Amino acid sequence: MNTLRETVDRDDERCLVQRTPSVTPELARHFLEELWHWREGNELGAIRVEASPVGQVVLKHEFEHGWKGVVGVLGGREPRLVRAFRIGLLACSKGLRTPEPLLVIRCEKGLRLECLLVMRHVEGDDPWLRVAAVRSERRTLLADLAREIARWHAAGLRHRDLKAPNLLYDSRRESRGPWILDLVGAHEVGHPSLAMRARDLGRLRASARAAEVREDDWALFRDAYVRACAELGTPVANAGRFEQAIERWASKKLARNRRRRRPLA
Repeated sequence: MNTLRETVDRDDERCLVQRTPSVTPELARHFLEELWHWREGNELGAIRVEASPVGQVVLKHEFEHGWKGVVGVLGGREPRLVRAFRIGLLACSKGLRTPEPLLVIRCEKGLRLECLLVMRHVEGDDPWLRVAAVRSERRTLLADLAREIARWHAAGLRHRDLKAPNLLYDSRRESRGPWILDLVGAHEVGHPSLAMRARDLGRLRASARAAEVREDDWALFRDAYVRACAELGTPVANAGRFEQAIERWASKKLARNRRRRRPLA
């Protein structure tokens, strides 16, 4: 999808606005003013849902400052929300299920870098909770989730933060299926290796363990993923070794979260 770019200067700050054609210049200006308002209200790093002329949207803000953040960007690293916008557009163009990104704003002033990402809002349930609550749907739900993740990998994309908050399952008939959210953890890698895929699923496995997902349910998901990879032309060469790699990554993630006293999920 083609995007439109414009630069807005305010005092000694420069803001680059990149938007899709569905976002008017007036709406883009509104979101830019939202960013300035959040800064004045000390709401840095906030996430919110609000109504807009293009429907309900999610606004996500990130703030970096100091040499580590800015020098990294000057050295060629994309700000995380700018990358999420780009990969979101790429994923949508490939028919993958992720909320459509609408606009990203990047503001720089000295050693401060702020970004605001705006995307469409989608609805759904925590997939692990739904598997536990509606047992009659578990095979379909787990197969749908496994196939969607396999489709991302087959498309040359990976998500390093697969967990329940970043996955939703929409059970409505007209839009049934999983959504993959928060593409801050997504990367374009060309052809994800088995190690990369095992790491992604290891993160998801850690989320499943923390949610006390049943072992037979995880086995259904894992087997569905392996089948989907074969159907998509990206087969898993050694399913046993692949599962061992997933378990290693899951154990590392859970141990790291315990050390840092973070939520296990």
